[in-house]
Amino acid sequence: MPTGEIAVIRKAAAILRDREAEAAKLRTFLGFAAEPGRLSSALDMFAMKEELSPEGETLWNDAMARIERERHDPTLSRSRDIDL
Repeated sequence: MPTGEIAVIRKAAAILRDREAEAAKLRTFLGFAAEPGRLSSALDMFAMKEELSPEGETLWNDAMARIERERHDPTLSRSRDIDL
């Protein structure tokens, strides 16, 4: 999720918290419609449901290999000092 969108998403969640019908319409519009009688988690909503094309699979494998390499690079994988 882009960090710049967090405030917008939180605001929308706060507005829709007590409005189940409107929230359901928005989830349906965004393609996150839940199965009847089953709660959806964030993992359910954002998981890829379609299989990747061969090109997509190659891109995925390249990205995972890069992440694995960068995990071990101390200049890229270091603790951050975060002020909360």
